[in-house]
Amino acid sequence: MNLDKVTHINQHRFECHHYGTLIFTLLTSKILLAHKFECWQEHQKELSDIKAMKYIAVHKELVWSIILGTQEEAGIANQLLKEMLRKTCVKEVKKGKMSPLKIIETRLS
Repeated sequence: MNLDKVTHINQHRFECHHYGTLIFTLLTSKILLAHKFECWQEHQKELSDIKAMKYIAVHKELVWSIILGTQEEAGIANQLLKEMLRKTCVKEVKKGKMSPLKIIETRLS
């Protein structure tokens, strides 16, 4: 790492940036949790947290549309995010094992 090449940054600016990043991470994880639950309820498929966060990191504009867009833009972005997460971020179950949500479901019933 080239730490000696990092320019000086105002402490207040760094704290604001850091706080904003934490808020974005919190909102993103809340959105992801809602989509994970919905995907499990509708399709009996579990989403991978790692795959989903990688997808969201590349497509941040969808999250920004959900958070800051108009109600119509947020609905469209939410639907698109839901479809893409379901298609690309399904957790792969190891051979001969049950998924964690399936284990919980069998224990509770």
